[in-house]
Amino acid sequence: MRNRNVLLGCSALLAVAAAYEHSAAEICKGDSDASCTARTVGDSEADETPLLQLRASGNLEADSHANHSYTYEVEKVTAFAALVKFTYCSAAEGVAMSLAATCGSNSDPVAGNKGYCELAGVRIHSSSVRTILMADGDSSKALSGFVGRLVATADKPKVQPGCVFAIRGTWEDTNNYLRNQQIQLVQSEYGDCKECLVHSGYQEVWKLLEHAAENLFDALNCTKQDPLYLIGHSMGGAVATMGMYALKTQGWNIQPSITFSSPHTGNQAFVQELQRLVGGSTDAVAVVRVTLGKDLVPITPRKGDYAFTWPEVYFSSKTDAKAMKLCWNTSCGIAAQSNHCGVGACNDHLANPIAPNDDLAIFKDYTGACVWGLGAASNQNLPKVAQQDASQQMAWMAKAIQPKVAKCDGDWQPAAGSRAVYRTTVVPRLGAPWMNITSASGTSAHLVMAR
Repeated sequence: MRNRNVLLGCSALLAVAAAYEHSAAEICKGDSDASCTARTVGDSEADETPLLQLRASGNLEADSHANHSYTYEVEKVTAFAALVKFTYCSAAEGVAMSLAATCGSNSDPVAGNKGYCELAGVRIHSSSVRTILMADGDSSKALSGFVGRLVATADKPKVQPGCVFAIRGTWEDTNNYLRNQQIQLVQSEYGDCKECLVHSGYQEVWKLLEHAAENLFDALNCTKQDPLYLIGHSMGGAVATMGMYALKTQGWNIQPSITFSSPHTGNQAFVQELQRLVGGSTDAVAVVRVTLGKDLVPITPRKGDYAFTWPEVYFSSKTDAKAMKLCWNTSCGIAAQSNHCGVGACNDHLANPIAPNDDLAIFKDYTGACVWGLGAASNQNLPKVAQQDASQQMAWMAKAIQPKVAKCDGDWQPAAGSRAVYRTTVVPRLGAPWMNITSASGTSAHLVMAR
């Protein structure tokens, strides 16, 4: 039996604390297998950065390409690219505020709005975001992402409101690289498809994340009936695909989603079963892959009977979002290219014209975007490292932001973005840990967590 105590109580307690006093709180519980950080930001925080005009194309309404049973949803791709970028803040304090500023609403001037979700007809409020930062083995910062709730801002939104789980890609100085190399195809541990084989490493990563994610779903009142999107870049996209399959077999309302520059997840039987579960038939659309240039990662692993999901949105330009093809087979798109380049040879793995600042991971100012909550910078050139290969960019990112693994036992934790302070205590009591939560105003609550 898998360890179901990973992140036990972390986000559930966060929800209780946030409801107990209308402000943000940082509450966590780690065990020998994993550590976590969960944060939310209070409603009163404002973003003062200017509106960034969405520039995915000159005419987004007209910029769609019909093929088969799928039409290119530029509004959805643009919104999800912006959300995925903030996974590379690695659960820093300002993620919730930045998501609200980047994916806000014009009708909500306090939250701010840079326009990336405007045409999709949805927004994220800072109070409806929870972040994850947890260990994988001896790598304390190996896995990160966030769960958020999408709320409609239009009568007929292009993205159905619901919940979204975004998962970060490979991070420097962690065993993510080891997981990427665990390419053996093994039987899926989810569902009843005997022929469904999946990437060993990515299934193991999902097994670590799944209970943490379910706790965060609970914290945001995301039920199995709510539409749920799983998105990610690179390894995060492959793990998101694995998670879609796993959660769908458990009864969650998984929606067709989007991954960016992600490697393979499973064999043809897995792909067809995922499409049947999510879309209703083996040739339905479950995952839309977004790729660029000559990036090697989306065609890996190259050993084994791995299969692509379709369709693929292929960009041939790093800066022109109109230089796009909608592909349905390997004669088109990333697989049709020659002389593919790895992360150590080019920057095609991180560059993308649909993302803020044409990059899926690099920010102009990590402190402003990830800590201060100012959102994605508008009309600013990225650091020079963005012109270097993806490997150098990822090394730069790891130095630019140092994610913290919170230590909660008997310690005072400031609530990110608010004046409240919570003291947490975790000790055995009648076979279950308990926590005292005391706010700066002196009010307190006593919580007992079930194992």
